[in-house]
Amino acid sequence: MKDSCTPPAHAATYSTAATTLIPFHTSNPAGQPLFAVLPGVPLADALDNAYNLLDVAQGLTLRLSEPGPVDNEQLGHACTYLVAMAKATLRSCIEGVAQQPPPVGR
Repeated sequence: MKDSCTPPAHAATYSTAATTLIPFHTSNPAGQPLFAVLPGVPLADALDNAYNLLDVAQGLTLRLSEPGPVDNEQLGHACTYLVAMAKATLRSCIEGVAQQPPPVGR
């Protein structure tokens, strides 16, 4: 089910980059987030997890077009949460890279 998500060789430039704290999924009218991507996870690990979340969401969305009884509302909610987690993870990775000092010699 999972394809390879191996980073390219030039990704070693950011080998020390890690995730940043990204709260997500507001849980009440005050907008308090219930979940968060935690800081300090190496980018390769975080990106691999984001890929896995999107892979599962894709599989679930394909089920929406299958004939027969399917609980579209439940699958839709599950996909929404999976995509929200993946987006928060990607944002955390982007911010982690942005916090890295520029590579030497560039």
